[in-house]
Amino acid sequence: MKLYNKFLLKIFIIFTMVTVNASPVVINSKNAVVTIVEGKVALTIKGSTDSIDVKKGDFISEGDKIKTGISSRVEIKLADNSIVRFDEKTSFVLETSKVNTVNKKRKISIKLILGKTWANVTKLFGKKKGGFAISSKTVVAGVRGTVYRMNVEEDYSSVIKVYTGEVAVGKHAKKKKTNSLAPHPVKGPHAVSMKEWVYIVKSMQQVIVGADGTIKKPVGFTEKEDSSRWVEWNKKLDNTVKR
Repeated sequence: MKLYNKFLLKIFIIFTMVTVNASPVVINSKNAVVTIVEGKVALTIKGSTDSIDVKKGDFISEGDKIKTGISSRVEIKLADNSIVRFDEKTSFVLETSKVNTVNKKRKISIKLILGKTWANVTKLFGKKKGGFAISSKTVVAGVRGTVYRMNVEEDYSSVIKVYTGEVAVGKHAKKKKTNSLAPHPVKGPHAVSMKEWVYIVKSMQQVIVGADGTIKKPVGFTEKEDSSRWVEWNKKLDNTVKR
């Protein structure tokens, strides 16, 4: 009996050592899952020209493109538990989605080609480890933990509205070798050129970005003037999100 107990103890110690010294868990592929589908939503897999209908429970990988039809909406849940929703007649690409669950770092970027998106970004990764951005052709909105939305029009003008937290809004710079997605704010309330990073937009503020990429200073907005079926739908769903 004592020999048997020693054997069990040895197995337990080995298991504990393996568990403690396990390699960091990095989720790199198929790390966005479709959680809500309303109407017709199409997925084009990276490297393909054919599209398939999206269903609840489907996975999205880096480089995949999603397009919603008329009177259609979709919600996706990312590996860091952030929730992003897209309105009708919207198209986007999941450009990058990497999450390290050990050191709590992420690199998530979504390119909004056209339409409307609403993001409820998790705060689990700390203030200095944002790593989450939504961009258009002309602007990048990098966040930490917050709720905000972005609209992109056909002429590439856009509006970004922040509901809670902060969003760093700046020009869509050419790709450089850098590990940081966070722009630094420019002092002074003025519209700036495309050569500058711009504003930290706070709760209940919005910025308008022109078709040429010019970004105006943040201004406040009220819930009453912001009310719409799209906004109310998102707020209702946000009330059910558990963090």
